[in-house]
Amino acid sequence: GSLLTIIALIGTTVVPYNFFIHANSIHERFNGIKDLRIVRIDTIVAIGLGGLISAAILITAGTLIHGKEVTSLVELSEPLKPVLGDFAPIFMSVGLFSAGLSSAIASPMGAAATISSCLRWEGGVKSKKYRLVFAIVISIGIITSSLGFEPLEVLLIAQALNGIILPLIAILIFVILNKKNMMGKFANGIVLNIIGIFVVLVVSFLGVYSLIDAIQSFIR
Repeated sequence: GSLLTIIALIGTTVVPYNFFIHANSIHERFNGIKDLRIVRIDTIVAIGLGGLISAAILITAGTLIHGKEVTSLVELSEPLKPVLGDFAPIFMSVGLFSAGLSSAIASPMGAAATISSCLRWEGGVKSKKYRLVFAIVISIGIITSSLGFEPLEVLLIAQALNGIILPLIAILIFVILNKKNMMGKFANGIVLNIIGIFVVLVVSFLGVYSLIDAIQSFIR
């Protein structure tokens, strides 16, 4: 009975700008086919660590909260007191701060990577233009949150855009990975294509679900 919750959790992680950040960082850090093995290890380690962190959060929350409705940080940290004592609220605060900080870094980085790629700016993260876009996006977030602006409509638009863009990117990547004239011996085989089709279907379902949910929220 938790299928929609699971889909929503995946949907908050698999967002289009993650593709852009990953592609951009790989392009900057590695050179050509000779580094392909290191790139694979880099990707597996990064996704593996992200998965472990997500699993730790879900298991801890599911074990301690037991479906109770939580309305404050104090209530959220209460079940941790038998283990962490008076430090429980501090640990919870650090965790929430880290979650916010990671998003505050990733979103502007995604915007900067996307714009710099579209406009073919050289230099990547070291480019002044890249850093300027990053700084502008961060500044907009700081200013609007300081003014008490409720970004619900903006978030709904972003969610709808994710729903449209994500399946398109997944399909595009799948098509490219099957182009032998482009990928050569690295083109997808039968096994990878079966996995790829499954991923595209899941991502497309996520995208459509995200889009419908955003439209329904607008109507409400």
